[in-house]
Amino acid sequence: MLAWVALRLLLRAAVIPMVIGVAVSGCLLTNINQDDCASDNECIAAFGYGSSCVDGYCGEPLTCATGHDCRIAFGGGACVDGRCSGTLVPDPFDACTSFEPEGLAASALIGDESPLVIGAVFRVDDSSDHRRANAARLAIREVNEVGGLVDGREVAMVICDNGGEDNALEEDARRIRTEGVVDHLAGVLGVPFIVGPTTSSDSLIAVNHLLSQRYPTLFISPSATSPALTNQSDKLDEDDDFGLFWRTAPSDALQGEALAAAVVGVHPAPDPLIVKVAVMYIADAYGEGLANVFQQNWGASDTALHPFDGDADFAEIVQQAMVVQPDAIMIVAIEAQHTTTLLEELSKQPSMSMLPVYLTDGSKDAEYLLDPDLPTEVRDIIFNRLVGTAPAPPEGEASNLFEANFRAAFGEDPTGFSFTANAYDAAYVGAAGVVYASQNTFNFDGRNIAAGLARLISGTSFAVGKTDWPGVKQGLTAEAKTVDIVGVSGALDFDVDSGEPPAPIEVWRPTDVASECSNAPPCFKQIAVW
Repeated sequence: MLAWVALRLLLRAAVIPMVIGVAVSGCLLTNINQDDCASDNECIAAFGYGSSCVDGYCGEPLTCATGHDCRIAFGGGACVDGRCSGTLVPDPFDACTSFEPEGLAASALIGDESPLVIGAVFRVDDSSDHRRANAARLAIREVNEVGGLVDGREVAMVICDNGGEDNALEEDARRIRTEGVVDHLAGVLGVPFIVGPTTSSDSLIAVNHLLSQRYPTLFISPSATSPALTNQSDKLDEDDDFGLFWRTAPSDALQGEALAAAVVGVHPAPDPLIVKVAVMYIADAYGEGLANVFQQNWGASDTALHPFDGDADFAEIVQQAMVVQPDAIMIVAIEAQHTTTLLEELSKQPSMSMLPVYLTDGSKDAEYLLDPDLPTEVRDIIFNRLVGTAPAPPEGEASNLFEANFRAAFGEDPTGFSFTANAYDAAYVGAAGVVYASQNTFNFDGRNIAAGLARLISGTSFAVGKTDWPGVKQGLTAEAKTVDIVGVSGALDFDVDSGEPPAPIEVWRPTDVASECSNAPPCFKQIAVW
């Protein structure tokens, strides 16, 4: 009997070249009947997509380097151990466990009803990013509600967390997690675009890793604003027409200029005696970039820089600022809890507690800054001596519709957090880029989507949102293949070389006056636009 089995294997090897590899050899040695097939589905289940049943034997499956190969060949799928899989696979960090729609994990990724899978990278436990992720979810839901992509194909989103529990990952651990979720999304799943990352430092890590692995995936960040990203290398090849990092938020070069030219010494009340400004800033790409732009415009000799990190002794940072005897304080933080901690330390110092305080967009977080449980002395600073800047929030009919739909979907107010509308816009413009890139083919990647984003700045004007989504699709598939898309966050007139839009900068202040809030106080009130 054993001799017969050996002869059968030898004859089969002579007739049909066995180039399937280790996976097939393993099957033959453990189960002689595994390659006796009756249908292509049996071969796909055993060896992967591309393997088909011919004369009772399974052929060689398609090999893949990334999920992009699977999408090009089969319209979707994940690349697992060099073979295309039709099901969603977990990531090694257990960081990509949130989906839109929620049932995506049980859905087929290949087939007539399969969605186009895209990615998102958020710091899930961060209060602002939580709202931004929901805004991206809302955009995906709306796109699917009104016809999806080309030929009605729906979109699905895998949301990955790169911040860890309580957003506590830092330095090497944060870098490893960020690179790992990029490997999962751009590598294993081969998503054509990713909404995020949301911070400038994480974006720099993600882009550099993407280039090192040569993943053809596009990033669209809603909130990474560092000027360092403007000239960051983001092309796989020098002769590519467009880069792979775009953003729906403006560079902080604008915010730094606004602070120096029209905010410090002007708000909350004009004060020509303000000369020396102590800038306490997070020591990352965002904080360093914004602090540097401010001092370039305000004057280096009149700017005292005090960097900090998440583990800093905040009382010591305030003590260092006291030494220079500043006329005003500026806090550049990426997490509002750092801002409130610094404000608490300022409130303990009589010489500092009466100074005007200036904040930037990273601190515009209602959960922390408008917390009613903050000490009375801190709330006195917040509501009487504090103003901030940020890209101007949306206004008008599209904005009202977005806010109403967001509240209906999630029971939350999106206006108390910065860049929520930008995340909504990022998902929509990415989907528009897919419409342009995927006409009559699955053979597209992030570079083709970037070419689509470059075609969103002229032509018939359409607003981001489900009302105008059919018009966006029609405009991008008609003869001209261009539209002028207007975001809820503002005009998205992308500079196609840098991948970033301009935007007005607002000056805001916290208020607990009911007549100054559109909803229940307290709130953030816009007092000027630059």
